[in-house]
Amino acid sequence: MGSQQNILLILAIMIIGIAISISYSIVTSYSIQVDKDEMLNEIRAIAADAYQYKSREKEIGGGSNSYYLYNPLPEMINTTNAKYQVSTSNKSVLLSYVMILGISKRDTANKIYVEVNMEGILRNFSYSGDFQ
Repeated sequence: MGSQQNILLILAIMIIGIAISISYSIVTSYSIQVDKDEMLNEIRAIAADAYQYKSREKEIGGGSNSYYLYNPLPEMINTTNAKYQVSTSNKSVLLSYVMILGISKRDTANKIYVEVNMEGILRNFSYSGDFQ
């Protein structure tokens, strides 16, 4: 082989290496975004369940305008995507809210924290790990 062919071979190998590197980076970032989106959907489901609990009367298993004693179903806490920790604050009827912490199962450094206020609105989002 001539020197020109060797240079073309080396150039082709470098281009293939760069292409593989770029495609790996794209797939990794897409995977992280999908994981984040799935966790946000699950958090919304927990928040909706908590709000329904708060809206029901105590006689039918609700919180009577309070999140106090709210406990989500076990299948909502431990999913294929993440584990969730749900806690409530009940300083008064007006200051009752739910705190949800989601920890990704793919990478435990990836976390989402959010609060659900009395109107069922998610607020104070906080992201850590690759979710930032």
